[in-house]
Parts: sequence; structure tokens; C-alpha cells
Amino acid sequence: MASKALLRDTGVSGGLLSHVQFEVVPAKGALRKVLRNLSPESRISISCSPTNGIAPTLRLHKRLTGKGYRPIPHVTARAIKSREHLREVMDALADTDTRGIMALGGDPDPPWGPYDSSFALLREIADMGRRFEFVGIAGYPQTHPVVPDDSLMQALTDKQPYATHVVTQMCFDARATLDWAARIRDKGVSLPIFIGIPSPMNALRLLELARTCGVSDARRFLKSKLGMVGQFLRPSYTPDKLLSKLNSPKNGRDLGFAGVHVFTFNQVEQARLWADPLLERMAQPAGAR
Repeated sequence: MASKALLRDTGVSGGLLSHVQFEVVPAKGALRKVLRNLSPESRISISCSPTNGIAPTLRLHKRLTGKGYRPIPHVTARAIKSREHLREVMDALADTDTRGIMALGGDPDPPWGPYDSSFALLREIADMGRRFEFVGIAGYPQTHPVVPDDSLMQALTDKQPYATHVVTQMCFDARATLDWAARIRDKGVSLPIFIGIPSPMNALRLLELARTCGVSDARRFLKSKLGMVGQFLRPSYTPDKLLSKLNSPKNGRDLGFAGVHVFTFNQVEQARLWADPLLERMAQPAGAR
């Protein structure tokens, strides 16, 4: 797969290529795809439906936990209906000995309950006395479709005491991502960063998904690459060039990249095949890398 070339070209032994985690959608067939393609030792996160809320996330989380996996559920603030609902969610996660969560603001507008941001959600969870080994929060190197950049920066600063790492939106522009990482470091945000990348897939399909996710730079990137030729050849997109640029020693400054977060869109087999060289490398003893 292409990522073998990525490993060879960058020659790094850690950082961005040291961890790979896969995000799946709690839709029909997701359990089967995970069981067929990812081992229980894999790092897996489960997204939260903007229309159906957290219930499907919790169901898939429980089923995977029952199979020996330790998935990370997404908890979206705007999909929590009340403090009691949040307590029920926390109780359900405690029942499955959940080690960590991904805390997000979410899409419902207006919110379904009293929490309009992940910061409000995290404060409430802390007030309840709930603790997790790790808590991910979102980062937006290529802007948010609604929230201004200044507000996003302030939110990262506010949430840092409650979090252990940042997971970015889907990234396509290496320069924009590097500049953003440098800015948040200069602002005092020191959390490790997982770079969000789409699973390798048909580029036109990715363009469609990017449109629904509000990633405007993804639309510009793919439109510039495809043109009319792409309408007929239907090329595929892989994140290898992006990761090579992000991992280049020419960047100089260590920006604290901790790994990659693969948005699989439930194309789990494709994502795993692409990541296999990275996974094999991580399984080797440190001296053999």
C-alpha cells in the first residue's frame, strides 16, 4: 500500500505515524465491519449521529466492548437532553468500564438540552465527579463552518484542563495545518494532536462527504484536483502526500503531533489496508523500527 512509501520517505520513528485510530459511524453493518477488519487492540472511536443522538453510539460501544474492544464513544453536548440524560450516559459508560471519550459540541441547532458546547459538557462531567483516563476534543486547522477562529482558539484554551489530546477535523492542506498547530502552541495549548484524515477512497465520494461535513477547504482541494477529467476517471484520494509534508524534518519545530485519526466513513477494510504498514511498524519492538 501507499503508506509503505510514506514510511520510507519520512523515515521517522514516532510522532505523527506512531499511533493510528479509526473512527466508525454507528450505522447498520458497522459492528460486522469492525470485527472483520480490526483487532480488539485497535484504537477505535464511534461517532455520534447528528439526527439520532448518542443512543446508537452507546449501543455499538456496548456491543464492541462485549467483544473485547475498548472503543472511544463520542459524546456531543448539543445532543444531550438534560443533566439526568448526561448522568444516564455516564452511568452506561461506567458499566462498560469506558476509559475515554471524545467530547464534541455537536450539530443540533438549537441544542436538545442545556449544553451548547463541549466546554459546558466537560464542566458538567467534572462537576459530576466523573473521570476518564483520556478525553479528546476537536481542533479546526482549516476553519469551522460556523464558529470564528478566535472563538475556536479560546475554546481550546478553556477546554485544555479537561482534555488529554486534540483530534482535528479532516485535514487536506499541510501548510494550513502546520500554521494552526504553531498558533495554538504559541497560545499555550500543549495537548498532543491527532491529525484527522479521510480514509483512502473515491475522490468524488470524498467530495460529497466533505460537503456534508462542512469542510470548505476539502471542496476546494478536490475540485482543483478533479476538474472534468475526474468526472470520467473517478480518481482515488489518499492522505500520503499530506502526511509526508506534515512529517517532513524541514518543518523544524516539533508541534506535538501524536498520531493520525482516520475518518473511515465505515470503509473500514480500505482504511485498515492503508494503515497496515503503520500498524505492523507499531507492533515491532522499539529497536527494530
